[in-house]
Order: sequence, then structure tokens, then C-alpha cells
Amino acid sequence: MKELDVNEKLPFLVIGHRGCVGAEPENTLRAIRRAIELGCMMVEVDVYFVDGELVVHHDQRVDRTSNGRGRLDGYTFESLRELDFGKGEIIPTLEEVLDLCLGRTEVNIELKGPRTAAPVVSLLLRRERVDRVILSSFEWEQLGEVRELSDVSVAVLVQHARQFPEGLDLAESLGALWINLGLKILTPARVASAHGRGLQVASYTVKSVGDLKKVLASGADACFADDPKMVIDFLCDM
Repeated sequence: MKELDVNEKLPFLVIGHRGCVGAEPENTLRAIRRAIELGCMMVEVDVYFVDGELVVHHDQRVDRTSNGRGRLDGYTFESLRELDFGKGEIIPTLEEVLDLCLGRTEVNIELKGPRTAAPVVSLLLRRERVDRVILSSFEWEQLGEVRELSDVSVAVLVQHARQFPEGLDLAESLGALWINLGLKILTPARVASAHGRGLQVASYTVKSVGDLKKVLASGADACFADDPKMVIDFLCDM
């Protein structure tokens, strides 16, 4: 097993995607623990605001990830907690994720559902070590709301090439630390443009050695990895 500080010796930051989706049920405390054990200095989770609670989940529906059926927002919080999200794991709250992570690893929280920004910021402002948290989203208006409410670090998510120039401008205007680019649009030129604006670049999502080589060649600063062990082992053997 790798040492916890392994990322400090690597050429860039390896981020556990949805905890460690390649080895454990995604977005569960079990997956996050596994990512920390492997040496990830940052983990990524997805958050919705459902029935007055911030819950960690990626999809709008629970069908793919649990033994339940239907929309996430069609459940009460109590009924969501009765579902099995894999290997007996329950859906975690964001507070539980922060309790597990802060002091051990950084956290990238992707704001997924509507009306998520304000309750997430409210929670973070009641916590210590919020400098270890980054809020990201494809819904850029939510990042604007985060900035109106706080100085919590943000990352702009960009999926399509046509969005990149606007994403750069937005990241700069928000004082973002990161701009996160999909692998399909990741190029050395775009990474250089982001670096020229003082931004760091993370790419999503590495699923193979080929993906990893593309990220390395681009000059990016980080990658989101489904299988952090594969990525860390490859980098350590370089």
C-alpha cells in the first residue's frame, strides 16, 4: 500500500473520482476511505440538496447506484438512508464526508442539483479547514452564487471546446484556482492558456494508461482518476 503522502512525490495531483469508483461503490464513505489509503491527496464527490439535507450522489436517479428506483429528489432523507448503495453502504451526507476527510485529504465538491450552492457554503462556513475544500460545477451560475456568499475556492468545469474561452474568463473573474477540462478537449495549448491566466488545470476522467499519458503530455496539474492505484503505480514507475 502506498504512503499517504505519495502524491507529494508525483508529477501532479491524483484526485480520487467519486472517492474511488473503480474499486468501491462510488460516492460512499467506503470509497473515500479507500482513496485516502491509496494516497490521494484530494477526493472528489458530488452533492445534491434533497429534503433539507446535503447528500453525496452523482445521478439524478438512484437506479444505477443502489437497490432503489426513481429520482433522488422523490425520496425523503430517511428513505434514502434505507437504500443499499453497494456493499451495504448508505448514502452519506456531506457533513459525514467532511468529518472523514478534513485533516486527511482535500475535498473537491461538485455542486450537482439546483439550490445546492447556498446550503453547501452555509455548511462550510461552520467548519474549520475550509481552505482544504474546492467547489466545482458545470452549472456556472452556482459558482457565481458561491462567490457572492463566500471566498471558498472554486473550480470551473468545462466539457465542450466552445465553452473554453468563456470558462477561462469566468474562472478569472471568480478568482478561481482551477479550471477542469474534459479529456476530449484537453490540449497543451489550452493548458498553456489557463496557466497564462494563473489557473491550474485538472482533467477528467482518467480511466486508462492511455488517458493518463494524454494528461501528462498536456502539462496539466492534476487528473481525476476512477482507479487511483493504477495512476499512482504508473507514475511511481516512471
